[in-house]
Amino acid sequence: MLILKAIIIFSPSTNCPMKYTLLMIFMITFSALTAQDKEEEWPSINSDRPGQGTDSPFLLPAGAIQLENGLLFQRDKLQPADAVNKTYFLPTGLVRVGIMQNLEFRFGYDLLLQRNSFEDELINKQTGFSPLAIGAKFFIGKQKGILPQLSLITNIALPGTGHKEYQLNNVIPTLGLLAGNKVNNWLAITTNIRYTWDSELVQNVLGYALSLDYTFTDKWGGFTEFYGDIYSENVNQNLFNAGFVFVPNNSLQLDASFGIGLNEEAPDFFISGGIAYRFKIF
Repeated sequence: MLILKAIIIFSPSTNCPMKYTLLMIFMITFSALTAQDKEEEWPSINSDRPGQGTDSPFLLPAGAIQLENGLLFQRDKLQPADAVNKTYFLPTGLVRVGIMQNLEFRFGYDLLLQRNSFEDELINKQTGFSPLAIGAKFFIGKQKGILPQLSLITNIALPGTGHKEYQLNNVIPTLGLLAGNKVNNWLAITTNIRYTWDSELVQNVLGYALSLDYTFTDKWGGFTEFYGDIYSENVNQNLFNAGFVFVPNNSLQLDASFGIGLNEEAPDFFISGGIAYRFKIF
């Protein structure tokens, strides 16, 4: 039954009202919290949440599916100063499928609610799914001393998918290198470098991320993250993010985070919370 609920949420063609989307997310959360951990032989769950710019170099075990959902609110002041853009992600969604030891497939989308206002008066609003993104993560090598664990990640945003207001005219590909170093029992360092060819804006985008990941107890952890995008048109976005994670069992993670923009081009702030749940299919 849990698998059926997940498929309903992640289908980009679903046209259900917002209250039903939120209800289904709650049902998955409740099912995950009450489920028994049947994968004791697996390592503890490792998620690409809640960092906004950092993906983990670790892959899913073969035969596993991992659902990563989150709610996010973002606020950004525009020019002139009295203009404000508010964006709600309800939810951000990622489905990860462990195909084999060195390969996982990924499917992602966001449901966006954008509200633009001027002097507290609503002037524009739009709601819909972002373009569907498909990709894969490839394992390269484990950590050896100071040499980090490495993985390669690919992603393609597909034209003709999502709400008409957000649809792309061309494919937007991304290629990234993910690195991770476990420093000691309580600290790990994760870095990402990504290259995107944005055919809609006709420019290159270089993404970077540095995350310090902390382990407080067997169940509690946290992170601080610096990340951003460098555009070929001399426009940069730099942000800072921090938060906590709670891992009640090997296959479930809950998280909460808060972030701020570090320059004028970046959003002012955002707040997010979410869940990652892993289960076995073969």
